Amino acid sequence: SINTFELFDVDQPPQFPGGQEALKQYLLGNIKFPEAARDEAAEGLVAVAFVVDENGAVTKVESLKSDRQDFQDEAIRVVESMPNWE
Repeated sequence: SINTFELFDVDQPPQFPGGQEALKQYLLGNIKFPEAARDEAAEGLVAVAFVVDENGAVTKVESLKSDRQDFQDEAIRVVESMPNWE
């Protein structure tokens, strides 16, 4: 399950190109389940925070919580590779 949270009220909040459903599809299509975790049938949670700058670029990506380092690394990789937001 993928959840997103808005932390600040702004005049015009940033939006992933195509909206929330497109964001969900992007994440589901780009996250590669770590092989070691697959072999262990592992499950876990990663909470990631990031900033969308005035140009729409995703910056300052950091993990706030992670059950496994390999999950954290993959989540950060995918978020850092996102296209610019609108």
